[in-house]
Amino acid sequence: LNLMCDVVAELDQDLCIAEESPQLSALLTLGGRTKKLVGSRLQDFMPSAEDKQLFEQRLLEQIGDKNADGNQVDLLPGALPVRMLDSLGNTLSMDLFYAQCICLGQRRFFIGLREESNEPISRLKGFPRRKKTHRCRRLASASPPRGAQPA
Repeated sequence: LNLMCDVVAELDQDLCIAEESPQLSALLTLGGRTKKLVGSRLQDFMPSAEDKQLFEQRLLEQIGDKNADGNQVDLLPGALPVRMLDSLGNTLSMDLFYAQCICLGQRRFFIGLREESNEPISRLKGFPRRKKTHRCRRLASASPPRGAQPA
């Protein structure tokens, strides 16, 4: 996942962020969040009810299911498109990749997010611009700029 995704994070069996992920925090909060993401539900960053439902359905649908032979069905790795919100309210179109494993008897999910920006940069919200505090001053004794006609 690290090779093809901008962000990789680990989720617990309840689809909550299990470990601190500086890349995920930077993507979703742009460094402006003081609260840690551990314990947060990833789907809380999804503005669309359809995306939340699809995400939960895809990752949780096979947990505990058994096939015709009575064996536990494992969730196969997969991908789905989702929309997520950053801290400025920008909607980010993401490709979400997922895989599961059992670690110390607990089900864990590894997710990878890759940004798919179809939105023109000019339409994305940004931080307010700071007023410039430094101004260039020309000294009276300085020579005129090149090409300027003397008065």
